[in-house]
Amino acid sequence: MRVLESLLVEKGLTTHDAIDTLIAGFKNNLGPMHGARLVAKAWSDPAARLADDATAAIEELGYRGLETEHVTALFTTKRDHHM
Repeated sequence: MRVLESLLVEKGLTTHDAIDTLIAGFKNNLGPMHGARLVAKAWSDPAARLADDATAAIEELGYRGLETEHVTALFTTKRDHHM
């Protein structure tokens, strides 16, 4: 990975700081931890409204973006099992 980074910087296509910022964004702003936090909130706080309006509930918890539009939460019941 560092070899690719060095080549991109050497060719003037990016900087080490830009790549570090991009990597930090992926680590901190994307990934499964946000979903895990939402699920934990739904389990511990029924007022989180994830079942009623997942899109609004996600926005209320501070998550915004294209990936959070038109979200439907699926819950495991005796009849349905979601993984």
